[in-house]
Amino acid sequence: MNINKFFNDSLAALNDTTGANNVNEWRKKLVAALTVIGDAAGLTTTASAAELNYLDITTLGTGAASKAVVLDASGDYTFPATATLVHPSGATDTHASGSTLNVAGTFQIGGVTVGATAAEIDKAADVSSYVSTLTATGAIPATARYVELNHATVVIAATYTVVPNSILIIKDTSATGTVAHTVTLSGGTFNGTNTVATLDARDEFLMVHFDSAGRGQVIANVGSVGLS
Repeated sequence: MNINKFFNDSLAALNDTTGANNVNEWRKKLVAALTVIGDAAGLTTTASAAELNYLDITTLGTGAASKAVVLDASGDYTFPATATLVHPSGATDTHASGSTLNVAGTFQIGGVTVGATAAEIDKAADVSSYVSTLTATGAIPATARYVELNHATVVIAATYTVVPNSILIIKDTSATGTVAHTVTLSGGTFNGTNTVATLDARDEFLMVHFDSAGRGQVIANVGSVGLS
């Protein structure tokens, strides 16, 4: 409450006998105000002046040190630049279905900064992005790391552009038959020389590591996959 304004309004009320600021009207206003902040519904205001000043914020929705949390008209709130949110042991932070957690700054787990981008995490963890099954001739997606060639009677002539510093696994999962499926590379080799792998029997399997230059090193060759 502004004490100076309170006394100035009180003096004005004493000199006003008929207007809106006369004593009776002022008394009503004062009683109404005290009712709101004091004894409404049998409650008594126990907050100190310092505690009431916690509500003295500059901008709605923008946090300030030692001030109450007040949302803006849209229900939004911006924390102070130096704020640290602490969840005590046992606390749970729940994001309901349909909500979005958007981390534009640094994200840490156990104090360790996560340097991978969202796209990189998706590439490493999303099975749908790194598993590819071909049933006809076509290109193997750049994100694929495990490829299945699956057709018993139709030759699959697959192509693949080497992704440096990666591992590629190729398997013939055709139910039957000895159709010769092929994978032809561009931008690299399977073993420093050959660019074509031929799989002509079920369960033949090839695992290759490509270095930074796209030069491959065969880790495993199961069932005599042909290289040429």
